[in-house]
Amino acid sequence: MMLKIRPLIVIVSIAVGFVANGQSLISGVVNSYIDVTAINYVSNSVTVSSAAGFSIGDQVVLIQMKGATIAEADNSSFGTINNYNDAGNYEILIVCDILGNEIIFDDMIQNTYTPSGLVQLINMPVYTNATISGGDLTANTWNGTTGGVLALEVTGTLDFGSQNIDVSGLGFRGGVTITSDGSCSPLLDASYYQAATDPSSRGFKGEGIAEFILNKETGRGPQANGGGGGNNHNGGGAGGGNYGFGGAGGERIKKSNFTCGSEPGINSKNLQAGYTAGKIFVGGGGGAGHDNNALTNFGSGEDGGGIVIIRAGTISGNNQNILANGLDMGGPANEDGGGGGGAGGAVFIESNNFSGNLSIDVSGGNGAGTNNSGTSNCNGPGGGGGGGIAYFSTPGLPAGVTVNSTGGAAGTILTTSQNNCTVGSTNQAANGANGTNLFNLTLNESTTPFAGCLLALPVEFYDFSYSYNEVFGVDLYWSTLTEVNNDYFNIYRGFNGMGFELIGQVDAIGTSTTISDYRFNDSEPLTGINYYRLSQVDLDGQETMLETIAVAVDKSLEGLTLIPNPSANQVYLLFQNSMKDQGEIYILQANGAMVAAQEINIDKGKNKILLNTETLKPGVYYVAIRSSTLIKQVKMIRL
Repeated sequence: MMLKIRPLIVIVSIAVGFVANGQSLISGVVNSYIDVTAINYVSNSVTVSSAAGFSIGDQVVLIQMKGATIAEADNSSFGTINNYNDAGNYEILIVCDILGNEIIFDDMIQNTYTPSGLVQLINMPVYTNATISGGDLTANTWNGTTGGVLALEVTGTLDFGSQNIDVSGLGFRGGVTITSDGSCSPLLDASYYQAATDPSSRGFKGEGIAEFILNKETGRGPQANGGGGGNNHNGGGAGGGNYGFGGAGGERIKKSNFTCGSEPGINSKNLQAGYTAGKIFVGGGGGAGHDNNALTNFGSGEDGGGIVIIRAGTISGNNQNILANGLDMGGPANEDGGGGGGAGGAVFIESNNFSGNLSIDVSGGNGAGTNNSGTSNCNGPGGGGGGGIAYFSTPGLPAGVTVNSTGGAAGTILTTSQNNCTVGSTNQAANGANGTNLFNLTLNESTTPFAGCLLALPVEFYDFSYSYNEVFGVDLYWSTLTEVNNDYFNIYRGFNGMGFELIGQVDAIGTSTTISDYRFNDSEPLTGINYYRLSQVDLDGQETMLETIAVAVDKSLEGLTLIPNPSANQVYLLFQNSMKDQGEIYILQANGAMVAAQEINIDKGKNKILLNTETLKPGVYYVAIRSSTLIKQVKMIRL
């Protein structure tokens, strides 16, 4: 086959992502998450369990997930939010410096945070223009410590392409059903809490903004915006809450005065007062129904929706969706209490320009219905999850944007063989309350400079880039505009984000007021994602981290060779591959500017491609080949 060279005006970055015309193609998870173990307001910093994945100059979100206090007496006040404390506090910051596991910020931290309330730091990438391509954009699932939040900024246009943003079910977790010993009494069990170890245990409460209280993890009282669990015997769990509260679970209808009954999970609490105070929350988890038969997977409560934070110059919706809804139960409970639906999440958008149509879903999930058969009585369905919130910087709903923030529906009786049970009845299970839209949003962001970051650094850093080929490995390049008492640079390498090791040093010029260029070669990079971190050390031994870049190294595309090289008008590209594939070839100038590109079919085994280089000016170029899983390049000299 022959590749016809055709000029292009394109800039390419072949690394973890792909950029063309300043257009980043993004999908999957673009954020990094780490738990915060301490906060120092004097040094304007946080201590994290590991600073890997964060670099100087990064934009980040600091957010506290929990920390509210609730009433915990065994009465109807259980779960009432007494104080939000720092739960839901968040702000956007810029990393000024990284010293070990301490991350220092450019501007003063404006809110208060309590690390015991589960504070996390999230890298918020900034793109010039971005298109969601190759899969939906999402976040890490909330795991009890980190996750549940997608945050990004696009200074130009965020184009949804043919994909969605989807953080549905990535918020607070639903209560897990456990099989009790099945004991029951004609006397209704009205307790609002019980220990998880109780053998006739009530259903687990759903997760909310208040941490679980020891020996009070189960029972019908809500966990703030987490739904209450169904009580013995076969009571339904309540839905989780967010802006709208989650609906109560359904009760078990007694056949006679001598048959055991139930008290279902109580409505979860809404978080409207928290949003008024400038906070933000993931959706609450649904409560679990009481289970004594272990015949179902749908007695557990469902998970709430996550958080989406977008700052963009323009948003092109392209008839796609932002999904942050709470999850539905997806199936019926069989002869047991049904689980509650998850609450809708939160979508915060700071942009004044929209094109195309965009649908936003922050609705609550539906509660589980119940099947009753044989001698099983009329058990309680699950309650619906509350609706979430969509918050815009515009004064009203942008043209072309629609929002669904309705509460989830209560479950119903689906089948029965009992004469006291009615198909279609909710048995008093309730729908979740609707969420809302709010307007004139300004994202929380500190603007007060931290004096510790205003001191002049010994190096005015300019750039950090790389090139890679199989023969020479990874070449790292960087420049400084000015230097004062600069001793040397350290180069660290981390593999797949797991820690860093020092792999080399480069002596510095020392003191200079002109541009100085540096290079370091890693001749033996590892196959996979290599992270290279550059630091500067001044004459008194003070080390300052400058920047981190990621380089994808894949050696499975073997034997990439140019014949002849150097060449005049034509050159053959030779390589072997272990499978048939499709890919692209790029010809790049030494500075990374692309001058040609072409799609190709890659054969299994030997490949030979003729490149016509007659239109290229004499000089040094790189020929790069990229397929669905492979990235590789080789230097070419044009005579």
